[in-house]
Formats: sequence, structure tokens, C-alpha cells
Amino acid sequence: MSVIVTVIYGSDEKKDWVDLELPTDVQVGELIPIMVETLEEHLQNIQDRFVLEIKNKNSNWEKMNEKKTLQNYGVMDGFYLRIQRKPLEEEKHDDLAEQLGLIEKEEIKGILETWKTDG
Repeated sequence: MSVIVTVIYGSDEKKDWVDLELPTDVQVGELIPIMVETLEEHLQNIQDRFVLEIKNKNSNWEKMNEKKTLQNYGVMDGFYLRIQRKPLEEEKHDDLAEQLGLIEKEEIKGILETWKTDG
């Protein structure tokens, strides 16, 4: 199933938007690169990392979890989404988490044990 949503991609919400048809059963993390490619002519530095946000019931923008789908958020036709560059501090956190993900669990245990006995 898919929905037609309005995606805001710039600082001027009145003119920096486009309607897109998006699948509801694909994780947000997989949708973002597709959306960035689609909006390439409107976005600068498409090599940057982006986040997708949804307007909550209080009309505030809220970052969407990249592991969830639009269906998980209850997104329907006519919803507003916003794509933005990921804040630098979030990028650093993601890079660290990615690097830690490459370390085997046993190696982490060994590092912690060494640190514990050295202190």
C-alpha cells in the first residue's frame, strides 16, 4: 500500500515542498535515501545524512524512527513529513554506534574487564 504525502524539504514551508507517493510498508531508514535522490535538485550536499520528521498531534516536528514504517506511524494520504539534514551531534553518535557495532561482544567484554582491573 502507498500514501501521498506532502514532503517539506526547505526552510520555507510555503514553497519548499512536494507531494510524493510513498510505500507504507518500507522502513523510514530505507525511504530516506530514495527521497533524497528524488529531491536531489532541491537539496544541497546530498552526501549528507538526513532524517525524516512527522508533525505530531501538538503540531511539533518529531524525528521518525528509521526502523519503523509509515504504517507504524499511521501515516495516511495528506500527511506532512519533513526531510532535514541530520544534526552533526547525531551523526557523531551514529558513527560511534556503527563502529561499536563492528566490535564483537566478547571483545567488548574483554576491554571492559581490562579497564575494570586496571582501575
